[in-house]
Amino acid sequence: AAKARIAEHLKPGGLLVLNADDPGAMSVLEHVSSKVRVRTFGIQQSADLQATILDESLDGTHMRLTCGTEQVTVLLPLIGRHNVENALGAIAALQHLGVSLTEIAEELPYCEAAPGRLQRIASLSGPAVFVDYAHTPDALTRVIETLRHLTFGRMIAVCGAGGDRDQTKRPLMGAALSAADHVVLTADNPRTEDPAVIAEQMRAGINGSVLVETELDRRQAIERAIGLAESGDVVLVAGKGHEREQIVGRQRLPFHDAAVCAQALIRKASLTPLQCVQN
Repeated sequence: AAKARIAEHLKPGGLLVLNADDPGAMSVLEHVSSKVRVRTFGIQQSADLQATILDESLDGTHMRLTCGTEQVTVLLPLIGRHNVENALGAIAALQHLGVSLTEIAEELPYCEAAPGRLQRIASLSGPAVFVDYAHTPDALTRVIETLRHLTFGRMIAVCGAGGDRDQTKRPLMGAALSAADHVVLTADNPRTEDPAVIAEQMRAGINGSVLVETELDRRQAIERAIGLAESGDVVLVAGKGHEREQIVGRQRLPFHDAAVCAQALIRKASLTPLQCVQN
């Protein structure tokens, strides 16, 4: 209802862009004046701007875009259907401003992921490592499903839960982590709570068939997961995303998941295969 109010503030001739695949978004049409222009985009449902997914990989999404008589094929260097939907919304807005689909297609390959949102950490070899802000059961489920769909190797997840926050979601986050092959439970922002207790509450929800270990030092947990991973595996470091500090007790300590992952990948690359196995 709150989002629907946006439509009520549009000026005559203004544009409302809606996701045709989302019934909730389309319900906003009930609040739209006849003087407002509406443009829809979609992957599954018929829409003004249509995307057909041709191929998906850890390197991006290859898709065909169709709008009226215009049609282009492009590689979006982002993964996940949510990123395709975000791109379509932006494309629809740009078209309203007079930019052609062909011009847009020329720029899409240069898009970068938002920091901490399925952000891939660059490396020349080894496992694919992603940092994501997912810190709720639903978000964690979605990001694991996205990555699982794109890899033939193992799914290794590093995750914790915030302290002094909703405790009921912790076993639910554990249940979401059950879709991984190997889980390293660690500290997120424990604040004034004992991170070991938080980890145990998460562990209670994890399926018994999943390999689970606990390393409460987040840096060590990330290094452990990346050290375990082989080429073809995916490592997901979830929960903190773009954040550049960790809250422990009343202290705010410098900590950036992406930087720690990059350092761990460099260290892994410098080790011999034998050393990697031993560690």
